[in-house]
Amino acid sequence: MKKYWQSLSTRQKEELAIQIGTTAEYLRQVFVYGRKVGHQMAQKIESNAGIPRHEIRPDIYPPKEYRKVS
Repeated sequence: MKKYWQSLSTRQKEELAIQIGTTAEYLRQVFVYGRKVGHQMAQKIESNAGIPRHEIRPDIYPPKEYRKVS
């Protein structure tokens, strides 16, 4: 996730934050430092950034279970 965040321009980071309904600083903490987010935020990140929610919160969305549902 860190590489994804670093690949974005400052403008793209801001736009993503607006789409998700948070700040670019908060998303930086999530992508770079692994700050845990709630299940709704994980779903919003998945929808807008394309990062699977099981990568964001594997404790809530275990990869095996997630693949069965998807």
